[in-house]
Parts: sequence; C-alpha cells; structure tokens
Amino acid sequence: MKLLNPNEQMKYSMNNKIFERADALLSQALDKHSQLTITRFEVHPVKEDINIMRFNQRLVEMEKRKGNDPLYMTVPEIGESGNIHFHELFILNGNKTRHGWSLLQDAKRVLKNMLGDDPDQKCGKIHLSKYDSQYEFILRRNAIDKETISELSKKINYIAKLEQKDKIKGKSFYSSQIKK
Repeated sequence: MKLLNPNEQMKYSMNNKIFERADALLSQALDKHSQLTITRFEVHPVKEDINIMRFNQRLVEMEKRKGNDPLYMTVPEIGESGNIHFHELFILNGNKTRHGWSLLQDAKRVLKNMLGDDPDQKCGKIHLSKYDSQYEFILRRNAIDKETISELSKKINYIAKLEQKDKIKGKSFYSSQIKK
C-alpha cells in the first residue's frame, strides 16, 4: 500500500529509491501496528569516522528493549559547512510511545557513549529537523489524516533530495529491512 505522496514535492529533485523505501517502511509498520509514532532528527557527529550503522544498531536495540519495535532510515548528507551529517527517520509502535522525545534522549545517550563524551554534559549533536517545526507525527491505520500524510511526504521529500548528496561515498541510504 502506498501512503506517501511524491507530488508533495519541494523545490528539490528527489531520489525515488529513498522515498519509496520510506513509504515501504511505513506500510510495513502500519501492517503490524494500528498506530505509529514517526520521528525525524539529524545526527551531526564531531568525528568524521563515526559508524552510523553502529549508532543505529545501538539505538534500535535500546528501543526494542522498550517494546517500541523500531524501523529506521538514515540518509547521509554534506552540509553547507562541508561536514557530513545524517538525516534519521524512526518509526515506532505508537501504541507503546506517543512522543519522539524519549527517542531523541536515547539517541543523545548513544552518540555520547560512542564519542566518549561525559553523559552529564549537554549534547548538541542530535538536532531536530530545522526544516519546518514538526519533527514527529502520529499515524493511525484506521484514521489516516491527509494533512499528516502531506506533511510527512514533505519531510521525506526533503531527506530524499539529491542536492548535497553528490559527494558522499558509499550508500545513499541505510534502513531497516523490508519484510516480504
């Protein structure tokens, strides 16, 4: 089932594979859970050599222990400063968690641990999406709101944009597996 609307296009050209994978992850999660909490944030590591796959693995493990049944998508991008950062989209069981705030706190803990930072220090390396103010969405299987789908489509269009990704070596995105 297709949920997202690719016509909610921004001013950017889009990588259709990223958009389609996000749509497939949402459909897979809605098949399993009647309600989803979808959270979008950015990881700005201070070290270029951070293993984003290890970061995601640790965060997924933490969320699984809480019963949140996470699915994720990560898209690397080079910012205007020339530094790499990662757009993260996490899909959680909305029947277990209604807000993405605890996910963001867990993400900060995982990143601090990986970077060897003091856990009590303020961490500015996990940021909410600067594009628009909405960083989380609630999606209900039996009451899919067109406005929510429109806003979510715009968010995913933004992370799927081709701009600022042409100099990135390796994979254009990482994600949970799609079950067939």
